[in-house]
Amino acid sequence: MTNLRVEDGAIFEDDRQVCNAEIAIENVYFSQNMRPAAARVVVRMSGMDDGAFVLDLEHMTFSALRQRMPLLRCGGPKDRQLLDAFLVEELQKKITYDAKNGRKPIILLEPSGIQQVGEHYTAVVGGQVIADELDYEVAVKQDRWKVPEPQPNMLLEFMEFMKNAPAPVLLTAAFVATSMVRSIILESGIDFQGLLYVSGPQGVGKTTLAKKLAGFVKNPETNREALFFDSSSTVAAIRDAMASARDLPIIIDDLCLSAGKNVQKKRIELGAQIVREASNAACFTKKSRDGSAIELSCNAGVIVTAEFVLHNQSDITRCIMVKVSDPLQLPDALNAQLAAGAMCNFLYAFVTHVPEAVKRLREMVADENTVSALEQCEEQRVRTNLLVLRWAFHELIEALAVLHHTRRFADEFKQRFDEALAESVEETQCALKVVRSNIPEGNLAYIILRGYRNNDFHVLKNEEKIDKLKQRAGIIWQGDLCLRPSALIPYIQRQNGYHDWSRNKIVSELRKLDVLCIQGEDAATVRLNKDKDVPRVYRFDMETLETMAEYY
Repeated sequence: MTNLRVEDGAIFEDDRQVCNAEIAIENVYFSQNMRPAAARVVVRMSGMDDGAFVLDLEHMTFSALRQRMPLLRCGGPKDRQLLDAFLVEELQKKITYDAKNGRKPIILLEPSGIQQVGEHYTAVVGGQVIADELDYEVAVKQDRWKVPEPQPNMLLEFMEFMKNAPAPVLLTAAFVATSMVRSIILESGIDFQGLLYVSGPQGVGKTTLAKKLAGFVKNPETNREALFFDSSSTVAAIRDAMASARDLPIIIDDLCLSAGKNVQKKRIELGAQIVREASNAACFTKKSRDGSAIELSCNAGVIVTAEFVLHNQSDITRCIMVKVSDPLQLPDALNAQLAAGAMCNFLYAFVTHVPEAVKRLREMVADENTVSALEQCEEQRVRTNLLVLRWAFHELIEALAVLHHTRRFADEFKQRFDEALAESVEETQCALKVVRSNIPEGNLAYIILRGYRNNDFHVLKNEEKIDKLKQRAGIIWQGDLCLRPSALIPYIQRQNGYHDWSRNKIVSELRKLDVLCIQGEDAATVRLNKDKDVPRVYRFDMETLETMAEYY
């Protein structure tokens, strides 16, 4: 135990000054598991304003304080050791004093997201603590964002707009609600990988939609959107937001096609990269202060607005697709401030019944076959993402019942939302169809063999009718498949993945596969007899076709 005393703006050992300032522990903060985690330390130096710092316990040392107050001085190494021991003693005294006097412990919460302490749940949104009655006090770690203060009826007003809202608005509103409780969804064990992908031509209101419903997280200093990024933003800034904005929506705006070809390519690549990282299908890293790499995951709900549809099947199935075809007419009263208040109201109701809400989530995902809106959805990942979105919208309706004791329009809301889900499914299917049309199902040997077996060519089977070859696609000649160029080339070009293949490219690939029976070194086509009226054909050895056929 140290023998230090605080007196006259300094700390002494007997009559010797150890430190040129008074240091006191003002508050002790506990983690969610009720263990001391940090302390608020006040430093008073004569002639200077007081300094107050929140330090993690492992960093509660003289050195850490001096980094924050460079004029703080200590006599030497032994005095610094004495002072570090003094800080530990003062911490323990503060904990003992508060417990003896019946003071509620202060829980130090993360800057954002739903958090559990004991049996209670709280939510932190832009520095605001949203919770029902608690048996502890709370403090929030320093926050980089702020959100407008909610009014009690904002969720009710918000849902009034949803009654007649088009599908893009309903889906976006549900996704913002999903973002606010994202950590609970992931902790429930549901494999949710969704982000919202709002696509459509320029000028239809994609950005306005995102800003009105999700652009409510502000920078405290500038009051501008803090989690809004355009296509020119750095990847590092976007990744930082995805990792740190826990249970908050972020917007990545305007992945457009109006720039040059190279810029377009970069934006398409950026879109694909964001999708994989936002869904945690791909990890991302950043450098720590000591230069080592820290692996991060996405904790935010990501909304992307774009003029193009993604070019990869796995990327599309990680998205909740929203198509805006016609200009949206959104009322002025439906704005970011109302959305912020509505989401805070929603969270206030949600944190009072988290276990029940999680139970409903699991039940909805388990009963996926009962949702008619998803009947045409073949991709399990898409089905799971949309079921989670549906659950979140139902929880908005449940919050109305909790806060305002009303279930008016609940059935109508649910029916209209299922119609919106069906639109998202249709858009996903269209996007997948476009992508799949550019993916070959197999090599050329496979394509030709499949076409023959499916009777797509309607070839002659009787060699004696070779004079009718002009009217047919081909013929079986001496056991070989013979196809006219006018039939084969267009057929291949109609197959997925071969739309842009030229005749020369097709013939070159057939030569590489060594499936052609040729008569001359240069000619890929052959004559089957000496009759010049019989058209030339590509002649394929059936055994070689079967050997070389490869299904991808």
